[in-house]
Amino acid sequence: MKKPRIAVALGMIVLAIPALALAATPKKGATYVGTRGGGAKSIQKKLSLKVSGSGKTLTINLYCGTGRAPDTVRKVAISKGHFQYRKHTGSVTEWTLKGHFTSATKATALFNNVVFCDGKSDGNIALSLKTTPSY
Repeated sequence: MKKPRIAVALGMIVLAIPALALAATPKKGATYVGTRGGGAKSIQKKLSLKVSGSGKTLTINLYCGTGRAPDTVRKVAISKGHFQYRKHTGSVTEWTLKGHFTSATKATALFNNVVFCDGKSDGNIALSLKTTPSY
């Protein structure tokens, strides 16, 4: 009698696991921003994700400190709330970014800094919906 209950419980757990991996849909036309690094050991990196009006692609702007032009990548695909990009110069990988939207107002991304900027500050970046100040 207990074996069928255990099988049912295990089946429910297996079905629930894919649901945990689902990402949220980003807000169309929105910009999400976050930072990584800074301080004595590394230069601060600012990440900006601009979602297209269709919600199917995004533009990545990666800033290194202040006073430098951003590294901009356009038309990065958004698939089921997930995105990823690997920046190459020739055969050298400069940086990688892989993430997903956790809600309509938040996203998270794993940044792997190989040679961009100062080559430091690998790790997760929490991004929030950029709100424009009201006057």
